[in-house]
Amino acid sequence: MSEAADVETAGSTDENAVPRLVDGVRLLGEYEGGGYEEPRYLVSRADGQMVLVSPLLHEVASRLDGARTVREVAERVNADLGLELSAADVAYLVDKKLCPMGVATTS
Repeated sequence: MSEAADVETAGSTDENAVPRLVDGVRLLGEYEGGGYEEPRYLVSRADGQMVLVSPLLHEVASRLDGARTVREVAERVNADLGLELSAADVAYLVDKKLCPMGVATTS
């Protein structure tokens, strides 16, 4: 079983949780030449697998530094992109998208 598959996901991340990228994960930037209408971003997992993520998931992941809470990540994304994400929205993206992909963890 790969390290990424071993990452546990929290059932329900609260707004004071401090998510981070899984050790060895690298955000590689925009994937070019894929023919997507909306850009996609490449993420290299610790096990060497590459995953494509949406711009929003990339923006959230880029702020998961192991120091910011979910609430702080939401505030930062909102300030930088002019969005209105709640802490619950960011917790959902971490719990249901980034953790299962082996990109983020809350432990």
